[in-house]
Amino acid sequence: MFEEAGLAHPLSSKQNTSFSSPIGSAAGVPSCRGDARIQTCIAGGPDSMKPASIRPDTSTSTAYTAEPPPSADPADGIAQWPAPHPDCQGLPRQRPRKRVADTAGDGDGARAGSRARPCGSEAFAIPDGFTREQIQPFHDLERQYAALFCTPHIRAVRSVRDIQASRTMDVDMDACVVINLAQDGFDSIGTHGLSSCVCICAKGKNPRGHDILGLLHYSGIQDAQDALSEIRDDMREEGVRKPDIFLVGGMISNQDELGSFEIERDLLALGHDFNIVGAKLHPSMSDRNGEENAINLVMTADGIYYYKSW
Repeated sequence: MFEEAGLAHPLSSKQNTSFSSPIGSAAGVPSCRGDARIQTCIAGGPDSMKPASIRPDTSTSTAYTAEPPPSADPADGIAQWPAPHPDCQGLPRQRPRKRVADTAGDGDGARAGSRARPCGSEAFAIPDGFTREQIQPFHDLERQYAALFCTPHIRAVRSVRDIQASRTMDVDMDACVVINLAQDGFDSIGTHGLSSCVCICAKGKNPRGHDILGLLHYSGIQDAQDALSEIRDDMREEGVRKPDIFLVGGMISNQDELGSFEIERDLLALGHDFNIVGAKLHPSMSDRNGEENAINLVMTADGIYYYKSW
Protein backbone atom coordinates (compact mmCIF):
# COMPACT_ATOMS: atom_id res chain seq x y z
CA MET A 1 0.00 0.00 0.00
CA PHE A 2 2.95 2.34 0.51
CA GLU A 3 2.78 3.80 -2.98
CA GLU A 4 5.95 5.86 -3.21
CA ALA A 5 5.67 9.00 -5.29
CA GLY A 6 8.63 9.81 -7.52
CA LEU A 7 10.79 12.86 -6.97
CA ALA A 8 9.37 14.27 -10.20
CA HIS A 9 6.17 15.05 -8.31
CA PRO A 10 5.02 18.58 -9.06
CA LEU A 11 5.23 19.43 -5.37
CA SER A 12 8.92 18.59 -5.06
CA SER A 13 10.28 22.08 -5.56
CA LYS A 14 9.66 23.51 -2.09
CA GLN A 15 11.11 22.31 1.21
CA ASN A 16 9.30 22.19 4.53
CA THR A 17 11.45 23.34 7.43
CA SER A 18 8.90 24.65 9.90
CA PHE A 19 8.28 21.71 12.26
CA SER A 20 9.44 22.45 15.77
CA SER A 21 10.97 18.95 15.88
CA PRO A 22 12.54 18.00 12.54
CA ILE A 23 10.04 15.59 11.12
CA GLY A 24 11.62 12.52 9.66
CA SER A 25 14.65 12.38 11.95
CA ALA A 26 15.04 9.24 14.02
CA ALA A 27 16.35 11.05 17.07
CA GLY A 28 13.74 12.63 19.30
CA VAL A 29 10.76 11.33 17.33
CA PRO A 30 8.15 10.29 19.92
CA SER A 31 6.34 7.03 19.60
CA CYS A 32 2.57 6.82 19.61
CA ARG A 33 2.96 4.93 22.88
CA GLY A 34 3.69 7.16 25.86
CA ASP A 35 2.60 10.32 27.63
CA ALA A 36 0.42 12.69 25.65
CA ARG A 37 1.90 16.11 25.10
CA ILE A 38 0.73 19.22 23.27
CA GLN A 39 3.28 21.11 21.24
CA THR A 40 2.67 23.87 18.75
CA CYS A 41 5.09 25.12 16.14
CA ILE A 42 4.63 28.75 15.17
CA ALA A 43 7.74 29.21 13.11
CA GLY A 44 8.35 32.82 12.26
CA GLY A 45 4.74 33.75 12.88
CA PRO A 46 3.81 37.28 13.94
CA ASP A 47 3.02 37.93 17.59
CA SER A 48 -0.42 39.14 16.59
CA MET A 49 -1.25 35.87 14.91
CA LYS A 50 -4.62 34.38 15.84
CA PRO A 51 -3.95 31.32 18.02
CA ALA A 52 -5.08 27.98 16.69
CA SER A 53 -7.65 25.93 18.56
CA ILE A 54 -5.85 23.25 20.61
CA ARG A 55 -7.73 20.91 22.89
CA PRO A 56 -5.99 18.10 24.78
CA ASP A 57 -7.96 14.94 25.36
CA THR A 58 -9.23 14.20 28.86
CA SER A 59 -11.72 11.43 28.19
CA THR A 60 -11.29 7.70 28.69
CA SER A 61 -11.93 4.94 26.24
CA THR A 62 -14.97 2.72 26.41
CA ALA A 63 -15.52 -0.89 25.53
CA TYR A 64 -16.53 -1.76 22.03
CA THR A 65 -17.96 -4.96 20.65
CA ALA A 66 -17.46 -5.16 16.94
CA GLU A 67 -19.21 -7.20 14.35
CA PRO A 68 -16.78 -9.16 12.21
CA PRO A 69 -16.28 -7.73 8.72
CA PRO A 70 -17.80 -9.73 5.85
CA SER A 71 -15.49 -12.16 4.13
CA ALA A 72 -15.31 -13.02 0.49
CA ASP A 73 -18.17 -14.91 -1.09
CA PRO A 74 -17.14 -18.55 -0.51
CA ALA A 75 -18.75 -19.58 -3.79
CA ASP A 76 -16.80 -17.05 -5.80
CA GLY A 77 -13.74 -18.78 -7.16
CA ILE A 78 -12.36 -15.55 -8.61
CA ALA A 79 -12.89 -13.31 -5.62
CA GLN A 80 -10.59 -10.30 -5.76
CA TRP A 81 -8.53 -9.55 -2.71
CA PRO A 82 -6.91 -6.22 -1.79
CA ALA A 83 -3.34 -5.47 -2.73
CA PRO A 84 -0.84 -6.93 -0.25
CA HIS A 85 0.82 -4.77 2.39
CA PRO A 86 4.08 -3.13 1.19
CA ASP A 87 6.10 -5.64 3.20
CA CYS A 88 4.29 -8.40 1.31
CA GLN A 89 4.99 -6.92 -2.13
CA GLY A 90 6.61 -9.33 -4.52
CA LEU A 91 5.35 -12.40 -2.66
CA PRO A 92 2.97 -14.77 -4.47
CA ARG A 93 -0.74 -14.02 -4.28
CA GLN A 94 -3.28 -16.83 -4.11
CA ARG A 95 -7.02 -16.97 -4.33
CA PRO A 96 -9.43 -18.46 -1.80
CA ARG A 97 -10.51 -22.04 -2.26
CA LYS A 98 -14.13 -22.95 -2.81
CA ARG A 99 -16.08 -24.21 0.15
CA VAL A 100 -16.52 -27.98 0.38
CA ALA A 101 -20.28 -27.48 0.12
CA ASP A 102 -19.73 -27.27 -3.65
CA THR A 103 -19.14 -31.03 -3.62
CA ALA A 104 -22.23 -31.94 -1.59
CA GLY A 105 -23.77 -35.17 -2.93
CA ASP A 106 -20.56 -36.28 -4.66
CA GLY A 107 -18.98 -39.55 -3.71
CA ASP A 108 -15.73 -37.68 -3.04
CA GLY A 109 -17.37 -35.22 -0.68
CA ALA A 110 -15.97 -36.79 2.47
CA ARG A 111 -12.44 -36.79 1.11
CA ALA A 112 -12.83 -33.19 -0.05
CA GLY A 113 -14.00 -32.23 3.44
CA SER A 114 -10.81 -33.57 4.96
CA ARG A 115 -8.78 -31.32 2.66
CA ALA A 116 -10.91 -28.19 3.16
CA ARG A 117 -9.33 -24.93 4.32
CA PRO A 118 -11.02 -21.80 5.71
CA CYS A 119 -12.31 -19.38 3.09
CA GLY A 120 -9.59 -16.89 2.16
CA SER A 121 -6.86 -18.74 4.02
CA GLU A 122 -4.51 -18.46 1.05
CA ALA A 123 -5.43 -14.95 -0.10
CA PHE A 124 -2.00 -13.48 0.72
CA ALA A 125 1.49 -14.52 1.73
CA ILE A 126 2.71 -14.11 5.30
CA PRO A 127 5.95 -12.20 6.02
CA ASP A 128 8.53 -13.86 8.21
CA GLY A 129 7.76 -13.37 11.89
CA PHE A 130 3.99 -12.97 11.41
CA THR A 131 1.00 -15.28 11.44
CA ARG A 132 -2.04 -15.24 9.19
CA GLU A 133 -4.23 -14.45 12.18
CA GLN A 134 -2.26 -11.24 12.81
CA ILE A 135 -2.68 -9.96 9.24
CA GLN A 136 -6.07 -11.26 8.09
CA PRO A 137 -8.19 -8.72 10.06
CA PHE A 138 -6.42 -5.80 8.34
CA HIS A 139 -7.06 -7.30 4.90
CA ASP A 140 -10.70 -7.77 5.83
CA LEU A 141 -10.95 -4.05 6.63
CA GLU A 142 -9.45 -3.17 3.24
CA ARG A 143 -11.99 -5.39 1.54
CA GLN A 144 -14.96 -4.10 3.53
CA TYR A 145 -14.06 -0.41 3.00
CA ALA A 146 -12.44 -0.72 -0.43
CA ALA A 147 -13.87 2.57 -1.71
CA LEU A 148 -12.25 4.54 1.14
CA PHE A 149 -8.87 2.86 0.69
CA CYS A 150 -8.84 3.83 -3.01
CA THR A 151 -8.85 7.59 -2.34
CA PRO A 152 -6.45 9.60 -4.53
CA HIS A 153 -6.36 12.43 -1.99
CA ILE A 154 -3.83 10.70 0.31
CA ARG A 155 -0.38 10.11 -1.17
CA ALA A 156 2.87 8.53 -0.06
CA VAL A 157 6.04 10.56 -0.73
CA ARG A 158 9.69 9.83 -0.07
CA SER A 159 10.41 12.67 2.32
CA VAL A 160 9.23 16.04 3.57
CA ARG A 161 11.19 17.65 0.73
CA ASP A 162 8.57 16.35 -1.69
CA ILE A 163 5.79 18.36 -0.04
CA GLN A 164 5.07 21.95 -1.02
CA ALA A 165 4.75 23.43 2.45
CA SER A 166 6.95 25.86 4.34
CA ARG A 167 5.03 26.75 7.53
CA THR A 168 3.51 23.68 9.20
CA MET A 169 1.54 23.59 12.44
CA ASP A 170 2.88 20.58 14.40
CA VAL A 171 0.29 18.59 16.36
CA ASP A 172 1.35 16.21 19.11
CA MET A 173 -0.30 13.01 20.30
CA ASP A 174 -3.93 13.25 21.46
CA ALA A 175 -4.10 16.96 20.58
CA CYS A 176 -6.77 18.35 18.26
CA VAL A 177 -5.87 21.46 16.25
CA VAL A 178 -7.86 23.40 13.64
CA ILE A 179 -6.30 26.22 11.59
CA ASN A 180 -7.47 28.80 9.06
CA LEU A 181 -4.86 28.97 6.31
CA ALA A 182 -5.89 32.52 5.40
CA GLN A 183 -5.51 33.92 8.92
CA ASP A 184 -3.28 31.79 11.14
CA GLY A 185 0.04 32.12 9.32
CA PHE A 186 0.42 28.47 8.27
CA ASP A 187 0.15 26.74 4.92
CA SER A 188 -0.14 23.22 6.34
CA ILE A 189 -0.71 21.11 9.43
CA GLY A 190 1.01 17.86 10.37
CA THR A 191 2.15 15.35 12.95
CA HIS A 192 4.92 12.82 13.41
CA GLY A 193 5.58 9.35 14.81
CA LEU A 194 2.34 7.67 13.68
CA SER A 195 2.83 3.97 14.35
CA SER A 196 -0.23 2.40 15.98
CA CYS A 197 -1.88 5.84 16.21
CA VAL A 198 -4.23 7.08 13.50
CA CYS A 199 -4.38 10.67 12.29
CA ILE A 200 -7.92 12.02 11.86
CA CYS A 201 -7.68 14.73 9.20
CA ALA A 202 -10.49 17.18 8.44
CA LYS A 203 -10.76 19.82 5.73
CA GLY A 204 -13.27 22.20 4.23
CA LYS A 205 -13.98 25.86 3.49
CA ASN A 206 -15.76 28.42 5.63
CA PRO A 207 -18.42 30.80 4.23
CA ARG A 208 -15.67 33.28 3.26
CA GLY A 209 -13.92 30.65 1.14
CA HIS A 210 -10.97 30.20 3.51
CA ASP A 211 -9.35 26.76 3.68
CA ILE A 212 -9.84 25.23 7.13
CA LEU A 213 -7.68 22.25 8.13
CA GLY A 214 -8.04 20.12 11.25
CA LEU A 215 -5.95 17.29 12.66
CA LEU A 216 -6.32 14.96 15.65
CA HIS A 217 -3.43 12.59 16.44
CA TYR A 218 -5.57 9.76 17.82
CA SER A 219 -3.92 7.19 20.11
CA GLY A 220 -7.13 5.40 21.06
CA ILE A 221 -7.34 6.88 24.55
CA GLN A 222 -10.67 8.47 23.58
CA ASP A 223 -13.72 6.66 22.37
CA ALA A 224 -13.70 6.77 18.56
CA GLN A 225 -17.02 8.62 18.38
CA ASP A 226 -15.83 11.21 20.90
CA ALA A 227 -12.67 11.84 18.89
CA LEU A 228 -14.55 12.28 15.63
CA SER A 229 -17.11 14.51 17.33
CA GLU A 230 -14.35 16.69 18.76
CA ILE A 231 -12.67 17.45 15.46
CA ARG A 232 -16.00 17.90 13.67
CA ASP A 233 -17.21 20.34 16.33
CA ASP A 234 -13.95 22.31 16.12
CA MET A 235 -14.29 22.51 12.34
CA ARG A 236 -17.86 23.75 12.70
CA GLU A 237 -16.69 26.49 15.04
CA GLU A 238 -14.46 27.66 12.17
CA GLY A 239 -17.41 27.73 9.78
CA VAL A 240 -17.17 24.30 8.10
CA ARG A 241 -20.55 22.67 8.55
CA LYS A 242 -19.72 19.25 7.05
CA PRO A 243 -15.97 18.69 6.80
CA ASP A 244 -14.45 15.88 4.79
CA ILE A 245 -12.73 13.40 7.13
CA PHE A 246 -9.71 11.26 6.22
CA LEU A 247 -7.97 8.56 8.27
CA VAL A 248 -4.22 7.95 7.92
CA GLY A 249 -1.87 5.79 9.98
CA GLY A 250 -1.90 2.63 12.02
CA MET A 251 0.40 -0.38 11.99
CA ILE A 252 0.28 -4.13 11.55
CA SER A 253 2.31 -5.69 14.35
CA ASN A 254 3.20 -9.21 15.43
CA GLN A 255 2.87 -7.93 19.00
CA ASP A 256 -0.87 -7.97 19.60
CA GLU A 257 -0.86 -5.06 22.05
CA LEU A 258 0.90 -2.80 19.52
CA GLY A 259 -1.30 -3.30 16.47
CA SER A 260 -3.94 -0.77 15.46
CA PHE A 261 -6.74 -3.06 14.30
CA GLU A 262 -9.27 -2.05 16.98
CA ILE A 263 -8.61 1.66 16.44
CA GLU A 264 -9.04 1.35 12.67
CA ARG A 265 -12.16 -0.80 12.97
CA ASP A 266 -13.87 1.55 15.41
CA LEU A 267 -13.18 4.66 13.32
CA LEU A 268 -14.21 3.10 10.00
CA ALA A 269 -17.48 1.86 11.49
CA LEU A 270 -18.49 5.52 12.02
CA GLY A 271 -17.76 6.59 8.46
CA HIS A 272 -21.34 7.33 7.47
CA ASP A 273 -22.09 9.40 10.57
CA PHE A 274 -18.97 11.57 10.22
CA ASN A 275 -18.47 11.86 6.45
CA ILE A 276 -15.26 9.81 6.30
CA VAL A 277 -14.32 9.99 2.62
CA GLY A 278 -10.87 8.41 2.45
CA ALA A 279 -8.41 6.22 4.35
CA LYS A 280 -4.84 4.95 4.13
CA LEU A 281 -4.60 2.74 7.19
CA HIS A 282 -1.82 0.45 8.47
CA PRO A 283 0.80 1.80 6.03
CA SER A 284 3.44 0.64 8.53
CA MET A 285 4.41 -2.86 9.60
CA SER A 286 6.54 -3.78 12.58
CA ASP A 287 9.84 -5.55 12.15
CA ARG A 288 9.88 -9.32 12.61
CA ASN A 289 11.12 -8.78 16.18
CA GLY A 290 8.21 -6.45 16.97
CA GLU A 291 10.05 -3.13 16.64
CA GLU A 292 7.67 -0.34 15.61
CA ASN A 293 7.86 1.56 12.34
CA ALA A 294 6.07 4.85 11.82
CA ILE A 295 5.13 7.60 9.38
CA ASN A 296 4.98 11.39 9.48
CA LEU A 297 2.13 13.32 7.90
CA VAL A 298 1.56 16.77 6.40
CA MET A 299 -1.80 18.07 5.17
CA THR A 300 -2.13 21.07 2.85
CA ALA A 301 -5.13 22.56 1.08
CA ASP A 302 -4.30 20.33 -1.91
CA GLY A 303 -3.81 16.94 -0.28
CA ILE A 304 -2.52 14.73 2.51
CA TYR A 305 1.04 13.39 2.30
CA TYR A 306 2.86 10.82 4.42
CA TYR A 307 6.34 9.36 4.49
CA LYS A 308 8.41 7.00 6.62
CA SER A 309 9.70 8.41 9.90
CA TRP A 310 12.92 6.42 9.77
